[in-house]
Amino acid sequence: MSVPIPSPYFPEPITVQGNVADAGYATVVRYSRTVALGHLLSVAILVALAFGWMEPQPIEWLLGVGAETVWTVTLASFALLAFGRHWPLALQLLVFGVFALGLSGTAALWAPVIVEDFPDFAKALGCTFASGWVGLVLYNLAASRDYSFFGQYVLVWLLTAVVTVVYTWLSDIVISLASASFIVFSLALYCYLYDLSMILRRRLPKETIAGSLDLYRDALNFVGFPVRVMRRPRGLRRNRT
Repeated sequence: MSVPIPSPYFPEPITVQGNVADAGYATVVRYSRTVALGHLLSVAILVALAFGWMEPQPIEWLLGVGAETVWTVTLASFALLAFGRHWPLALQLLVFGVFALGLSGTAALWAPVIVEDFPDFAKALGCTFASGWVGLVLYNLAASRDYSFFGQYVLVWLLTAVVTVVYTWLSDIVISLASASFIVFSLALYCYLYDLSMILRRRLPKETIAGSLDLYRDALNFVGFPVRVMRRPRGLRRNRT
């Protein structure tokens, strides 16, 4: 006998056949660690590129090109990266290279302005995200059979909380700014780990590099997911036997 039940309010995760989540726990752990470490390495490269752009000659060249042009290239390359999820991997990496140069150049142009206008908040935010990055790297290097997204969140969150408290105590940063930066980080960490868990359903075990790039592309989910929720018919019913 079939019993109608309400469809879920939120759209169900996108899945593909043969995805990582269906391949067994060992595959999930191996894939998650590889994707996470690959993405964290790319973030470190982006930061290094941003500091490289801040050198006298590169920053002079960027200023000559113009902030608007750099920002346009960044947005255009991100759009191509986002809509090219199933392009050949070499092409995806080429687009990501352009995006990385544009994003790091944009950061080099705007970071000094932000630091000058909001020095304490910039320091607090840098402290929380740097300690969070270290925590994520350490967890993914050390964890094996006990790999857990929830455990990862708790441990990294606790590490960052301790570092933030110590840094605030040793510096002259006011508690309200440190708290604000920690709240921003906590939300970002949740979104990061949630997105990583969802990638397991729509990627194959061999698609590790594409999975790492998805963690950049999925920034569009802040816009796209609410649209999917609003467009979802409310009157649907599913049958349960």
